[in-house]
Amino acid sequence: MNDKLQKEWEEFKSHDAKEVPENLEVKLKGSILSKLNPKKSLLFAKLALVQSFIGTLTLLFCPQFEFSLTANDKLYHFFHNQFGHYGCMVACGALFLGSGMIFAGLILNEDEIRGIKKSRSLFIAAVTGASMTVFLLVGAKFYLDLTLFWVLGTLLGGLLSFETSSWIKIKALKSF
Repeated sequence: MNDKLQKEWEEFKSHDAKEVPENLEVKLKGSILSKLNPKKSLLFAKLALVQSFIGTLTLLFCPQFEFSLTANDKLYHFFHNQFGHYGCMVACGALFLGSGMIFAGLILNEDEIRGIKKSRSLFIAAVTGASMTVFLLVGAKFYLDLTLFWVLGTLLGGLLSFETSSWIKIKALKSF
């Protein structure tokens, strides 16, 4: 421990304990608890917002379920030629959700990351379901076998991307 911290610690220990007003203690505990345990609905909303933006950007160059914003399907054809029909769907799902989760892991704060990690699979599945709902509403075409592989890609890509980007962010924050 450096000298300054040691001095502050000794000064802190030497002060007499004083009673904290109950309303201040309750307010402080509530504030700390809400920061350490953010609401799941707020975490989902933040993930969904990030995914909405980044997912829309991916639709500029990679169609999902025959839905695209630009009809640019070069990446789709590359995946299809390299990995086959099912591998292409896994790659498309991983790219679609994984790219959003990379940004989410970098944008969210440590408490939010920790909150998501408590139920990471549930959050990724919920964002996947919400994305599929939006695709259905805009007229995307789903086929059961291909959809299952796309969902597999979103789950694997989303989890791996979020874990990696949040790990990098937390390591970077701790190095300062």
